[in-house]
Amino acid sequence: MSYYKVLFFVLLLTSLHIKADQEQVPASFRLTALDSGYDISSTNFPTGPTVIQFWGSWCTGCKGTWRELEQTLQKHFDGNVNLLVVSIDPDKASASLRSKEFRQNSFTMGRILYDDGGKLHEALKVDSVPTILVLDEQLAVRTMLRGHPDAAMRKDLVATINSIK
Repeated sequence: MSYYKVLFFVLLLTSLHIKADQEQVPASFRLTALDSGYDISSTNFPTGPTVIQFWGSWCTGCKGTWRELEQTLQKHFDGNVNLLVVSIDPDKASASLRSKEFRQNSFTMGRILYDDGGKLHEALKVDSVPTILVLDEQLAVRTMLRGHPDAAMRKDLVATINSIK
């Protein structure tokens, strides 16, 4: 296979946009706060449209994705959408260190959390970062964006959230 075919295939895989088949958030999970906020679980999950970005401490592109996602949500929804940024790191200490760096440099709107035990990202079939999900009020996945979202993906994200509100 030629270099260009391999490169095309890799680029295709890293920027997938998938309409979800109504995956549901699992009945029981816990997200541990990495910031000064409270833990989130299946019993106190935010109401209304929720955007979840899964990230890893090793992901250099996740920081830029956080910033763009936050700007998009502020611009179109004035912050009136729940934003949860969830680490899938196997090591909570690494996730905590990186989250402090991200919070200081760019990120102010959402909650920074850790998927303790990996229940949420495994149940939702998140296998790469960054991955962004939009959940409706019933906690059904309405759309999934994999990779760094380009302008078209951000536009679809806004349209999906508008269809929920």
